[in-house]
Amino acid sequence: MSLILKDLNARRLLDSLKGDLFTSKLGCSEVIRSLTKFNVDKINQAEEFFERVTLLDITDLVLKVVEGYPQEITLKTSDAIHVATAQLLLEEGDSLATLDKQMAANAERLGIPVLTFS
Repeated sequence: MSLILKDLNARRLLDSLKGDLFTSKLGCSEVIRSLTKFNVDKINQAEEFFERVTLLDITDLVLKVVEGYPQEITLKTSDAIHVATAQLLLEEGDSLATLDKQMAANAERLGIPVLTFS
């Protein structure tokens, strides 16, 4: 959502990305829902952004990975779904891009390469 609202760190993060963009369908729903509550005039901009992103289903395998995270992984379930999706999708040289410090720290604990600006 930060990107939609023109956050400088979000713009720097997006500008540093190479290749295709992916997120869980949950990510799109979270952004649209937040904008509906707090900044409805940005919904069209968000929808245009998500047209350029491949939206991935929340599969049974993603949920199984989430359920298997040890207690040291301190993510809310929604964030754990994002991390698990990345964990299953990322290939050599790929990274999880996030501005969320807790998500970044937990992904790193799981050995997932992270790209962030803060």
